[in-house]
Amino acid sequence: MNVKSGLIMFSLTLSLMACERARMSVAGEPGGGKQKATEPAPTGGPGSSESGTPGTVAMTGTTGETAPAGQTTQTPPPESEQVHVYEPAVDTAEATCEAESCQQPIVTDEGKLVTNQPLRFLPRTHRLDILFVLDTSASMRDEHHAIAREINKFIAQLSADVSYRIGVLLAHGPYSRALGVKVGSLYSGDDQDAVIKGDEIRKELRQRVSEADLNTAVAKRVGEILTKRLDKLPIDRSQAQGEAGLLNLYTALSGAQQLNEMKRQGFMRNEAALLVVSVADENDVCFDYEEEAKKQGKEFIGTYASERDRRSERAAFESNETCARVARGQRLTPVDVVTAARLAKGEMPVIFTGIHYLEGQVPERQDEFAKDNEAGRGYLEVIRLSDGRAVDLASEDFGKVLAQIGDFSNFRMKYEDTFIIPGQVDLDRLDPLSISVRIVSRDGEESLISPEHVRVRINTERGHAEVIIAYEALAEAYKDGRIQQGSSLRILYGLR
Repeated sequence: MNVKSGLIMFSLTLSLMACERARMSVAGEPGGGKQKATEPAPTGGPGSSESGTPGTVAMTGTTGETAPAGQTTQTPPPESEQVHVYEPAVDTAEATCEAESCQQPIVTDEGKLVTNQPLRFLPRTHRLDILFVLDTSASMRDEHHAIAREINKFIAQLSADVSYRIGVLLAHGPYSRALGVKVGSLYSGDDQDAVIKGDEIRKELRQRVSEADLNTAVAKRVGEILTKRLDKLPIDRSQAQGEAGLLNLYTALSGAQQLNEMKRQGFMRNEAALLVVSVADENDVCFDYEEEAKKQGKEFIGTYASERDRRSERAAFESNETCARVARGQRLTPVDVVTAARLAKGEMPVIFTGIHYLEGQVPERQDEFAKDNEAGRGYLEVIRLSDGRAVDLASEDFGKVLAQIGDFSNFRMKYEDTFIIPGQVDLDRLDPLSISVRIVSRDGEESLISPEHVRVRINTERGHAEVIIAYEALAEAYKDGRIQQGSSLRILYGLR
């Protein structure tokens, strides 16, 4: 089966959200070369910033949730910073336009307004903390082995100057008695060190491996450690059945004790971007898919391997400690998970990705786990909320899947994708369908970005509109040389 990667993006939608102005530096840094000689990294472009100040979010649309976001150990933002979002996105990405660096819009001969903005570097990080969140049900063992076996394909997509570390979070429930597993804590298996530190492995091997062979040697060592760790993961025989990934992720990111523990272990570094890779062949046990189906006017039809499994999943869903009262006394939702990550990482990028069965593309199995397969609901909502990337678990080429996530993450940890339409624009009159975006080279040549790769958010509190460019479009422009040092972005738009 071919890889069906799903970048969860929506074309030309409107939203209302809070956006903190980026504290930016104009100074550029040369991009690090990729660890694949055939794909050198771009030498210029906007930096990445995925952070913001999340507030209480009321949502309609894909996730259909209305829930306060936050956590027990964090102080919620003041009322003035809270925002209602009316699309499946809580991303408060910082935009790249400052008053002194953006031209005021001018009128073209066609009657459209146009603004030119430089494509430049933001302060960026060269550190990446990678957190695998794993469904630990028995049906996932082949996939766990494939991750360890093919992790070198992921590493090959990272720039050579990226300092990466890997942690593993199991999706066990709070009543699991599995040895060495604690909700919200990194799993170490038989190792004393719960964090696989690629940067330290590189330093160690550099003493006895040639520079030409170093990347391969590091990836091999990382794969060996990960293979040992994932070889015999403990089974969760509690109600959650190893499917409480969102609970573990939320607890890890919102609990002061868990955060401090990870920092002591050398994870969740202050200057590191956070990449979350969720891997599951079912929905998360805390996702209220029945309620979601009702809001969409659909009938929910569940699939369970047995009546016992159905009862166990329902018990976990209704358990106060697993799902029902986890997020400040309220039911845990995907919004809470995204908000916790934003608060935990501050201004550093947060990237959500996942390997899941996609909606409408769940394959049939002929083995003992035939009734277990489901789309990764809950995880997919988190990815959609953060403009992340989900790829198809049904792929037969796991190396290609991990390479896609690696390439996407390497880009998102560095480059900005959100731009402000500056000036005093009447937002009520702004026509989103009129917007077109072009890349202008330093020689003045223009290339149009396809409208399917452009969407718009309206920020009424800040009094501006934001244009978001899809990852595919920007990444391609960097690779083919259309974006270089001195390139700019031209945004044309009309008023109703």
